[in-house]
Amino acid sequence: MILLGAAAAPPALADPWPGGIDPNGILVHPDSGDHWYCVNTSGEYGMPAHIANNARAVTDDALGARTQAVTRYESTCDLTTGDGDGRSDTVWVEAFWEYGVLGVAYCNGMNSNGTCDRIDALLSETEINYFASNDENEYTHTACHELGHTVGLRHYDGAPPSDIGGVNDCMNSGVHDSGNILWRTYNSHHVGHINAWF
Repeated sequence: MILLGAAAAPPALADPWPGGIDPNGILVHPDSGDHWYCVNTSGEYGMPAHIANNARAVTDDALGARTQAVTRYESTCDLTTGDGDGRSDTVWVEAFWEYGVLGVAYCNGMNSNGTCDRIDALLSETEINYFASNDENEYTHTACHELGHTVGLRHYDGAPPSDIGGVNDCMNSGVHDSGNILWRTYNSHHVGHINAWF
C-alpha cells in the first residue's frame, strides 16, 4: 500500500518476508508458480488503457525481466479463487480506496496450502493525479510498489533501512515521480527474496 504521510517502520521490522499483501497487514506467501496477471478493463473497476499499459510494462520489466519469476499475461481475467491453478495471481484494477492512498494490494483468495491464489492490485488514478507532479512516472512507481506486495515484499518509508542494504527501490512508499530507475525496480535484497521463492 502506498499511503502518504505514514510513519516510518522501525528498522528491525523493515523487511520480514513475506511482507503484507493485505491492507490489514496480514503476511501471506504468494504461490510459487508462474506469476500470471491480467488487467481488469471493464465494469466499475475498469482500468483506463494508459494505466493498464503501464501496469503491464512494469510487470514484465521489473518482475519478469529482472528476477527469476516467470510472468504470464492473461487477456481475460480468471477471477476464480482458491482453485490452486496458479492463474491470475495478480488482477490489476483501477479504483479509489481512500484519500491519500495511491495504491493497495490485498489477497482476495487463498489456496488450501495457505498461499495466496489471487491478489488484487489497485491503482487510484484520482489520488495519483492529485498528489503526483508527473502522473505517468507515479503510475509506474505505484505499480512497481503494489506488484512487489504481490510477490511478498514489504514496503518501507523514508530512508531505506540497513536490513535491505540501504538502497532505495520502488518499495519506498510515498510519491516518487522523477522517473529514476530506483523508483521502478527492486533492489538486490528484494530481488534475492523474489528469486529464492520463484
